[in-house]
Amino acid sequence: MKKIAIVFTNVVVGGAEKALVEMLKRVDYSYYSVTLFTLKETELTHFYFDKIKDKIVLKYMYNDSKAIFKKHIKQFRVFS
Repeated sequence: MKKIAIVFTNVVVGGAEKALVEMLKRVDYSYYSVTLFTLKETELTHFYFDKIKDKIVLKYMYNDSKAIFKKHIKQFRVFS
């Protein structure tokens, strides 16, 4: 079984999300294992991917906005 990882930064209302869902509906899951990474969980994430959630693995990279901010503050040392 081949593994596919897809990184999708933001799930908002748009054509890219619809195209991704349509593409994932057509994947032969007997040959491929698909993991979809998004930045954070939103209501739209569930709206788009609930239809195929039993076929893919959905992972969130950052689910807490404060954690994202703290990480970037430490990386870039915005405040001296």
